[in-house]
Amino acid sequence: MASETKSSLTLVNDASVGTVAWSDAAFASATNDLYATFTGGNSVVSNYLKLTNFSFSIPSGDMIDGIEVKIERKGSIASRLLDNIVRLVVGDTIQGDDNATGTNYPTGDTIATYGSSSDLWGLSLSDTDVNASDFGMVISSKRTSGGGTNTASIDHITITVYHSSIDTSPKTLGAGAGGNIPGPDANWILESGITASDNSYASLGVLLAADEQTDYLEASLFGFNLPVDAVVNGIEVSFETSKQDSSPDFIDSSVYIRKDRVNVGTEKTPSNLFSSTSDDTVILGSSSDLWGTTWTYSDINDIGFGAAIRAIRDSAGGTNVPKVDYISITVYFDGAVQRRIFTIT
Repeated sequence: MASETKSSLTLVNDASVGTVAWSDAAFASATNDLYATFTGGNSVVSNYLKLTNFSFSIPSGDMIDGIEVKIERKGSIASRLLDNIVRLVVGDTIQGDDNATGTNYPTGDTIATYGSSSDLWGLSLSDTDVNASDFGMVISSKRTSGGGTNTASIDHITITVYHSSIDTSPKTLGAGAGGNIPGPDANWILESGITASDNSYASLGVLLAADEQTDYLEASLFGFNLPVDAVVNGIEVSFETSKQDSSPDFIDSSVYIRKDRVNVGTEKTPSNLFSSTSDDTVILGSSSDLWGTTWTYSDINDIGFGAAIRAIRDSAGGTNVPKVDYISITVYFDGAVQRRIFTIT
């Protein structure tokens, strides 16, 4: 996890809460014993001290993991001043959880921390949100009991954004599951052959005669771990396949994507999946192909997400056997890619 800490370049009083304005708001831009101040009597609440324009430069596509605010502040008298509201500003709108504390301001400069590396303040934030000039935070302070007036002083405020890059390199999964989906046609056997590109094949226990077809061979348990804010843009399925004999041919295949262990969306019917006696790799789908259905991150992460394939013989005489050596799925989301390889242990 990486982090970036910045100070505000735009500090103003915002009168949308409270009754007393902050003086010298711009002084809270650096730790230099020059202060933004609010002075009030018993039970008086300040306006917001609003800070934006932090000039963050979080890399595009990174996930925002947490927001931490540090406020260096003090009160003129002990046990008389404390937070009223501490919230974030996103898109120039004050929003999210109020992380104000019930701790009184000490009489000497002390840094108080709000949020953490895993606290998103009840919001879903993107790199675009925090990089924008209208991202920031607000604080409103309040006077508690006691006579006379007291002054709250803020010397410096920083925001730290914690972020993580999404790994776009291929990832290989070391476990999975495969099997024959029971039906009226020829059963797949040796499903554990779909472990890697190693010439160990899922195949059939019988020979396919003219116009016969197989049951569906299912691949599942891919083990994706997309983030909760992922938007799925496309899915590719890669098959490494062959046929036992050069003839007769397989005229067609049926391929589905699977959601919760059910065939869904648009059927694909490639004619070249079982066209050679040596292994060929055929890729179906693309970075923008959703296979005729909609997807959430939880659909992809589910153990029942996967693919299914069926082979269909032509009408010529003789028999033949289809073979599947290897299956992988690539999911494209939010401009990044995770690749999971189907294997069986």
